[in-house]
Amino acid sequence: MKAGRELDIVVAEKVMGWVVDGDIIENADFDEQGRCTFPSGDYLMNKETREPLPNYSTNIADAWEVVEQLNDTESYLDIKIQSCIDGWFVDYCNERTVAETAPHAICLAALKAVGWEGEGK
Repeated sequence: MKAGRELDIVVAEKVMGWVVDGDIIENADFDEQGRCTFPSGDYLMNKETREPLPNYSTNIADAWEVVEQLNDTESYLDIKIQSCIDGWFVDYCNERTVAETAPHAICLAALKAVGWEGEGK
């Protein structure tokens, strides 16, 4: 799965525990700030904190929240953020995830760590 708001939504739901309504997401668009907007003018936010959806797959600070979430649960990511020919990789549980950027690699590795088997890069 490519880096971007669609991946951010999957990470929010599968890793971070947000509740996402699929019917609403199909009708959503994204504004200039990267917020997931709806026809009503509202945007997707964490119901607990009332904060807008972070840019998990494109911003390293937001991606690090994903790492912290996994480290607080039973999952564990052995983060070795290292550049390679194909971009960046993250090693965890004897598996390696490679992506163009470190935040993207972290998100893909986190989804694998929680057992999500959606589409690949």
